[in-house]
Amino acid sequence: MNEENEQRGNVRSARRQQQKQASRMRMMKIGAAVAVVLLLVGAGTGLYLHSRNNASENSVAKTSETTQSSTASTTASSETEATQESSEATEPSGAISEQLQAVVADYSKKIEDKTPVLIEEYQAEIQNNQDGVNGLSVIANRKARELQALSDEGISKLRGMYQDASNKEDIDLDTMINQLSASYTAQVARISDIYLRTSAELQAATPSSESSSEETTPSAEATPETTETSESQANQYTAQSTEDTSNQAATTVVREGEGPNQIAQRTGVPVETILSLNGMTMDDFFFNPGQELRLN
Repeated sequence: MNEENEQRGNVRSARRQQQKQASRMRMMKIGAAVAVVLLLVGAGTGLYLHSRNNASENSVAKTSETTQSSTASTTASSETEATQESSEATEPSGAISEQLQAVVADYSKKIEDKTPVLIEEYQAEIQNNQDGVNGLSVIANRKARELQALSDEGISKLRGMYQDASNKEDIDLDTMINQLSASYTAQVARISDIYLRTSAELQAATPSSESSSEETTPSAEATPETTETSESQANQYTAQSTEDTSNQAATTVVREGEGPNQIAQRTGVPVETILSLNGMTMDDFFFNPGQELRLN
């Protein structure tokens, strides 16, 4: 009986020890689990705080970069505006010269393109001409004046741009005007050539009526009063002509691009006088470069 009780007591003691060990193992597992959880929570908290610090630093850095970029942009904009103002204030003469040359080229092209059109119009209009060579001259002069209007428009534009330029250094305006005038002269010579050819053809086709007019038209006898008046007027004109001749040249030669007004301005002789002395009027004149005109 004692042995059985002892064995039972040993069994109970062994079970208690096993239960204690099992309880200790459970506590150790629970503690380990809690420790792991605490470590994870601590790590997450640390990462969160670290990311917030980095985000704050990045935000500060970006704000600084944005401020620097804005400052740099403002500075660059100010420098650009200052450069543009400086450029506008002192525009290089080379740019103005190129613009003026472009005007010369543009109007030279306009004059060149207009000439064939005017020649066609001339040839069409002379078909209805009833005034002989004088009629041809009127038509040719009208066409030449259209070219001259284009040339004058281009020259006026050149002078206006030159006056408005802030920097006129190394700009030869006279040369550019001469270039445009040369283009006008070359094209108006084409109209002159067609006029000379058609007038020569007309004169060749027109029979001479001088002898027939002498036979059919009686000469008017001058009365004494008419003779005296004519002699008085002739003496007056001779005296006036002699006085004028002493003060100015007897003739002049037409220069390239000149019309009645230009010749009058150059010689000092009124336009009406020049036209009258050379058998022309403001509605009927035609000048060729190199043509000799009477001035008195």
